[in-house]
Amino acid sequence: MTKGRLRSVKVSAGASSQSQISRLKKPRTERAFIAIGDRARQWLIEAAAPGPQRVRTKMIEATELAALVGSDAVKQALGLAAASERFATRDLSSIVDYLQTKR
Repeated sequence: MTKGRLRSVKVSAGASSQSQISRLKKPRTERAFIAIGDRARQWLIEAAAPGPQRVRTKMIEATELAALVGSDAVKQALGLAAASERFATRDLSSIVDYLQTKR
């Protein structure tokens, strides 16, 4: 997938569209990010809605942060970021810091 471009997929009428789509390889960054959990997927949808704004860089930041502090903290922060539409470069780490001091 190229930066800022959607990838279209042709699906034949006789085959299951889900099986054909699932065979497409996602970039490593996206797979690692989505592995954080359902809130990561929610964040990605919300962050991409206004258009590409360094989303891949922010996904890398999230996966690195999950490796440092654990995916549960990042999962919670991603959910809060998506709900409050906070997608700036250091918003996620700021939310994680806040959640950790709150404990």
